[in-house]
Amino acid sequence: QVNVPSEVMVKETTNMKQETCTEKPVIGYLREIDENLFNLSGDVCLAHCVAEDLRMGDGIAMEFKRYFGGIGQLFDQNLTVGNVGVVFNNRNETAFYLVTKKYSGGKSTMQSLSEALKSLLQKMKEMKLSKLGIPKIGCGWDGLNWDEVKALIANIFAGSRISITVCVPSKIYNRIPPPQLKTFITPKELLETKAMSDILLFIDIEQLKKNNWTNDLVDKVNVKYPSFKERLLRDIRINQLSPGDVTSYFMNKERINCLFISPTAYYSSLEKGFTNMKKYIRSYRHFVFQSGPIKSAENFKHISRMVSIMRSIIYSSELWLCGDKDLTKETEVYDTYCRNIINEIKLASRKATVSNRSKAEDWKQNNIPSNNRKRKNAPPRKNFQRR
Repeated sequence: QVNVPSEVMVKETTNMKQETCTEKPVIGYLREIDENLFNLSGDVCLAHCVAEDLRMGDGIAMEFKRYFGGIGQLFDQNLTVGNVGVVFNNRNETAFYLVTKKYSGGKSTMQSLSEALKSLLQKMKEMKLSKLGIPKIGCGWDGLNWDEVKALIANIFAGSRISITVCVPSKIYNRIPPPQLKTFITPKELLETKAMSDILLFIDIEQLKKNNWTNDLVDKVNVKYPSFKERLLRDIRINQLSPGDVTSYFMNKERINCLFISPTAYYSSLEKGFTNMKKYIRSYRHFVFQSGPIKSAENFKHISRMVSIMRSIIYSSELWLCGDKDLTKETEVYDTYCRNIINEIKLASRKATVSNRSKAEDWKQNNIPSNNRKRKNAPPRKNFQRR
């Protein structure tokens, strides 16, 4: 038998304990690994930062939108800065969306991130979740300092028994996005658009329970296609329709899609309806729906959300928003309209935002060609499904 000095025994025991901690998470455990966030096992819930407007148009936010969907679910949660949205996908995986700024063109602050992290901790406790995967939140476009953010996370989650994995992949993958849904605004009424369109009608499923139910747009379509309303009412009587269900009718080379919407979960049912519609799309489609004048701020916000949801699901087609008679031109591209609104928002919020990056760094980043910008944590084309 070999006698081992007591000093060596103490040193070896300490080292063994530290190595064990590296393999098995303990209270307040926080680690960084070289791995793609979406390659973590399915029992790990994921989280990242978003703006209150939920545009998620670039970087890892776009990858969350592609992988989890659920934009309609998030809109229905009426999130504000400091809140945390929750989305469940069809693989029973969970994603958290930390609202840390009001507009996509703004910047997160340590204060707003702190509020959102506390909300996240509360939700995870309520849902009895113990594994969390995140990127270096707030440290990309928002420009926060990772050492400060890491210390904030460790402080908030201390003693929570939640293990946190921070994914910092050494390899950056650039995914080519699919062709986006082109969107236009026109002063023409719904039925004045060219033939061979896919007409979208949104029907309040709660209103169907009332006696002598009527819908102005349904009646107008029925004037052009007299058998339409009769067929629709027959389907409503026969089928037990739920929010998000879609009934379709072919009339003289036009396809009329009736999406059944719940007022209490409007955007979620809208998202489900667009997903159901996507199943029949095999080629470039020409969608139209009556949006009316979208000049007022509240109506524009509503229409903008509808477009955002549809764009997150349907690609390689075009959408026409009909009935905006305030337009002075024949047509106006919706993207240009949105861009003008966003520019105004940026100008209005520039003084209120906080940035940890210099103006020179911002200028350099904004002048990099879009095809050369790195998209952090973007999943590779292969192995996009989580294990």
